[in-house]
Amino acid sequence: FSQIEPVITGRGLVPNGTATAEGGAVIGDVVNLASQRIEIDVRFTLPVGCNGTCLESAGIAFTASAPDAFVDADVGLLLSGSREVVSLMIGNAVADSFDAGTDSTKWRLVLSPDGSAQVFRDGNLLGVYAFNAAALQQAQLVVFGRNLGAATTSAAIATLEIALAFCDNPSAWNERQEIAISLDLSLIHI
Repeated sequence: FSQIEPVITGRGLVPNGTATAEGGAVIGDVVNLASQRIEIDVRFTLPVGCNGTCLESAGIAFTASAPDAFVDADVGLLLSGSREVVSLMIGNAVADSFDAGTDSTKWRLVLSPDGSAQVFRDGNLLGVYAFNAAALQQAQLVVFGRNLGAATTSAAIATLEIALAFCDNPSAWNERQEIAISLDLSLIHI
């Protein structure tokens, strides 16, 4: 999405947004965050020579709406190059921010159908936050950001790994359905 397509460089995936719009790409199929547990491992590449004055960002988020000029980040992580922080985005707002670390810092976002989002940096839990999983039954994962610098120095997503699991917790189901069970009593011995 956006005017300029994202590019892959030695730094990773550069979303290629502009001063007036975010750029990026939709990744994978639609998922149901009300019934699926998601683990996202991501490593960001910080912009070079930003010194607190650049418009450089790269993020990953689930959204219930199609990306337009800007992504509605319902739940995700966003690197701000100028502030050198990674922010947890919930409901398209910053829920919390953390020091971005270095290009080798590993981030993990674990989303559960009960509406809890866990944020880890280098294996250490930074916090547990609430998000509206029930509103994300048709969510898409997007990579997004704004990059005004050259692709060789821009904020990027260096690595991205996603693991999905269906929830085996019946309380996470949003609709009840009848189930029929048949027993062959001749196979039961008392």
